[in-house]
Amino acid sequence: MAGPAIPTGLSTKSTERAITLSWGEVKRATSYKVSKKSDAGFLNVYVGEKAQFDDTDTDIGVYYTYKVAAINEGGISPYSEIIEAKKEKAKAVKPPKKVEKPKVEKPTYSRTFSVPKDE
Repeated sequence: MAGPAIPTGLSTKSTERAITLSWGEVKRATSYKVSKKSDAGFLNVYVGEKAQFDDTDTDIGVYYTYKVAAINEGGISPYSEIIEAKKEKAKAVKPPKKVEKPKVEKPTYSRTFSVPKDE
């Protein structure tokens, strides 16, 4: 069996909790390997079946570099393009504007009385 193709379509999404790395599924791949750049070079941080990895070992405002390989019985693909991501601080959510209740005017009633005239 031939080794799998190179993973493509890498993208990242950053939240205050994690950097989520995702990519397109590779035909015939049984798992994926994500490597993250460190001072010691690229280190494996994930091996699994999903085409997505949540990196929670990150700090806000720091850039991180990743690459992905696909794995099957035939071997390991070459690594994908390198992608960089920065963990972002959550944006403050503005409270909703105060919604004022519509003014409902109370109905007014008027009565007219007529007094019968004496004849």
